[in-house]
Amino acid sequence: MYKKSKANYLTLFLLSIILVISTQCKKKEVKPIVGDTYKGGKVFYVDNTGLHGLVASATDLSTGAPWGCMGSVLSGADGTANGTGNQNTADIIKGCSEAGTAAKLCNDLVLEGFSDWYLPSKDELNLMYQQKDMIGGF
Repeated sequence: MYKKSKANYLTLFLLSIILVISTQCKKKEVKPIVGDTYKGGKVFYVDNTGLHGLVASATDLSTGAPWGCMGSVLSGADGTANGTGNQNTADIIKGCSEAGTAAKLCNDLVLEGFSDWYLPSKDELNLMYQQKDMIGGF
């Protein structure tokens, strides 16, 4: 049977402090700005906190790729706001089994070790368009 003692609580408390201190002492990552090369692409949006943003691939992957399942109604895949592109891409892949579609190309892409690529929503695409000169054009 495990005995609870002041020493055990003190040890647990000290370990908790060390964990907090060690996580706060990590090397701070440089905050990217629009136009920077970052995590496999070019930054085209950074939020007000500077902690979150969006990155576009530096190359157009879908030249000639079919959009896929034209004329089909796909459940979901209708988000237009910032932050909905990833779910839209997942919904397209789930509802369309055609090979080589733009959504599938994005989903399967790995650039510089990063594999979290997706098609932009309408509003994300608009943000990208507003920074087109900073990220290499369209």
